[in-house]
Amino acid sequence: MSSETNNTILVTGATGFLGKVVVEELLRLREKHATNQVILLLRKKDPLDAQARFEQHVAPSPCFASLPKDWKRSILVIEGDLSSRNCGLQACQYKLVCQTITHIIHTAACIKFDSTVSEAISSNIDSSCHILALAKNCDNLQRLVITSLLDGL
Repeated sequence: MSSETNNTILVTGATGFLGKVVVEELLRLREKHATNQVILLLRKKDPLDAQARFEQHVAPSPCFASLPKDWKRSILVIEGDLSSRNCGLQACQYKLVCQTITHIIHTAACIKFDSTVSEAISSNIDSSCHILALAKNCDNLQRLVITSLLDGL
């Protein structure tokens, strides 16, 4: 990450283990890496909207315990759906993301090993394709990191 600019980092998969660890590290090292904001793209999962999912499934995690009490001020939660075109973002959100983010860290994945093939493709392959399409439209993007999981070895 560039330490000379104000970095804005989009993270997917923040409700999962890896996503939480990535977000914690980004926040802990935000001054070192000149991180202005971490944007979390979370999907709605009835009955909870994205912000409520953040408050219930991300924020209480023990991995954030050592951060300053105001750590949530560096977070912006946006609601989207990685299985949809434009990552399920509304036009104004999509434009904001494309204009402001400097880094994308894609940790979202379907880890249900009993999923059907079509569910796994939609969750893991299509979502990565949608993130890649988003990245291509980002004016200031410096890095795109895509994580993956491998099963069956």
